[in-house]
Amino acid sequence: MTQTDLDLIAESYQKALFLPKRRKNETLVSLMNQLEHRYSTFIINPIGEDLEREEVRLYKEISNARDFS
Repeated sequence: MTQTDLDLIAESYQKALFLPKRRKNETLVSLMNQLEHRYSTFIINPIGEDLEREEVRLYKEISNARDFS
């Protein structure tokens, strides 16, 4: 995955924020799955050097944007 791929995921993330809640959450999970598959970003408690990786920061941001209310 290249920087361009990360940019595309980040762009999709920004667009997803304006979707209805259910569709937004589905899209965010899909983006998280893409990052997990391509970058192995699933880290339960990322610390230190993990958080320095752009793909991990993006994954965490997307994860935190999900709406469970």
